[in-house]
Amino acid sequence: MFALLAATTIALCAVGVNGACNIPPTLWCDNPQIAKKCGVEQQCEDYARAFEHQRVKITLLYEALCGGCQQFILNVLQPQIFHDLGDIVDIELIPYGNAKNESGTIVCQHGEKECDMNKYESCAIHYINGTNAAVPFIYCLEKAIHDGKELAEATKQCYRKEKISTAVQSKISTCHSGPLGDKLQQDAGLRTDAVGPIKHKFVPWVLVQGVSLNGVQSIQNDLALFICQWYIGPKPAACPPDSITSGIDTRYW
Repeated sequence: MFALLAATTIALCAVGVNGACNIPPTLWCDNPQIAKKCGVEQQCEDYARAFEHQRVKITLLYEALCGGCQQFILNVLQPQIFHDLGDIVDIELIPYGNAKNESGTIVCQHGEKECDMNKYESCAIHYINGTNAAVPFIYCLEKAIHDGKELAEATKQCYRKEKISTAVQSKISTCHSGPLGDKLQQDAGLRTDAVGPIKHKFVPWVLVQGVSLNGVQSIQNDLALFICQWYIGPKPAACPPDSITSGIDTRYW
């Protein structure tokens, strides 16, 4: 099945789709003959050239005490996406979720405790540098919180487990208790409120390549499979065999 994002792009830029095309848009680039029949052969070729070997960007809008967010991080994001597909994805984490900015004061869905945790996680993400580097630490924190630990205890546990340097620990602590943490949360709120073309309706909410769409939310539990299909290039071993030939036809690479 052709990548959801690619199909959306092609559908938007295709001019005068052939009337003989009776094939769903998600399949247009599966085969050059189909692409030609549907009048999008050039668009398929252009997309494949532009995005070959480029990481698929996944953005997660979430909040620290949201049970559904924790389940997604624990069961999908870390094991299926970060662990299995880390070489082909770029994961962006935005801990804010359904919070509201009321005249400069952030009010969180699950109270002040969640606001404090969101701020802490924003600081951790800010200072644990590198592609996807913060994901294991956030996973560790969310698992510990899910298991009933308070933030201070969870923090100590995850610093040890993920071998976070004392220098970075100090920066995170200063950020958490100071104005930078507040600014990072304000920025997270602006980022969350600005997503489109569809505004987020709940959390967890997933963006693909920075684009917010309803359809992506219905496949959250199967997101790893779709990433395998969306990525243009050799697939990681964790991708199912049928994803090797699904997506954009290899003749477009």
